[in-house]
Amino acid sequence: MGAGELLINSIDRDWQCLGYDIDLIREAADLVNISIIACGGAGEYSHFEDALKLTKVDAVPAASIFHYRNQSVFLARKHLFESECNVLKQNLIKL
Repeated sequence: MGAGELLINSIDRDWQCLGYDIDLIREAADLVNISIIACGGAGEYSHFEDALKLTKVDAVPAASIFHYRNQSVFLARKHLFESECNVLKQNLIKL
């Protein structure tokens, strides 16, 4: 109906920091041919990696992991880059 992307936010997982709802993301990705953004549930860097590697998701935004778990956006991007996930390489330096 003209949408360019679909934001999937698992209300059950939001703020729980237990990981993205992989089954929900997979189901949605199988139904549409547009970009999927998975939201709700990231609590550690591996959750980003799981969503990116185990589903057809195009993006993994997050908030709680950075606001309430004192984690670094830089270190999250570094983890994904080192895990060979597709991330922008700008501002990534070797530590």
